Amino acid sequence: MYLAESLLLGFIQGLTEWLPISSSGHLAVVETIFGVEEPLLFNVALHTATLIVLIVYFRRDLVQLALAAISLDFSSKQGKLIPSLVAGTIPTAIVGLILYEHYTTLFNFELLGFSFSASGMLVLASKIREGYNPVSTKTALLIGLAQALSIAPGFSRSGLTISIALLAGVERDEAFRFSFLLSIPAVLGALTITLMKSAFDSTILPHILLGVVSAALVGYLSLATLRKLLMRGFFHWLGIYTIALGLTLLFVF
Repeated sequence: MYLAESLLLGFIQGLTEWLPISSSGHLAVVETIFGVEEPLLFNVALHTATLIVLIVYFRRDLVQLALAAISLDFSSKQGKLIPSLVAGTIPTAIVGLILYEHYTTLFNFELLGFSFSASGMLVLASKIREGYNPVSTKTALLIGLAQALSIAPGFSRSGLTISIALLAGVERDEAFRFSFLLSIPAVLGALTITLMKSAFDSTILPHILLGVVSAALVGYLSLATLRKLLMRGFFHWLGIYTIALGLTLLFVF
């Protein structure tokens, strides 16, 4: 693994982790085409970098949620989110534990092509409905199921969860916020399991540092850009890109 590859993979992770175009799918495509073998510990480091970006970006929401949970306040705006976040996390946890051992078998161009295309069509369809509803427990379960589906590479986590929220009539900013707050326990759980299976290798530390810096810087810009696109009504256009990529993988490669 070369330093240039570390920089490229970090850039791709940061750019695609939050945009509705699937980071795991893009990394799988790049690694397959260019023959790059990504060490498991390096993968954990990249996802840790983008998770830190998420925690920094939503730090005020997380503090308010923590205070509401400590005081058992489930009637305030933040407190009402807690049961919904728990409900949305359950499907992801169940599916994640079942499919974790089979995760690597999902990396082939046929499945990736289908996943990219299906994910893109849902993102494109999200324009159909505009709403101003809060996230109910029922909607949270549907969003959680969408997040569980995104365990498969090519299915964008943010694309599926935000699209389902929008189609359920949730207001744009609330859909954005709930989607990413819901992702934090899912990413933490996945990282914990993966880290337990990772072996430490000091020789890749320079690669890890370069990849982490790249992923963090690009990831923060990517997250801020996604919110702007969503609030200005351009979110659904990103579905066209993933549909095109999926069809290319299905019919060209």
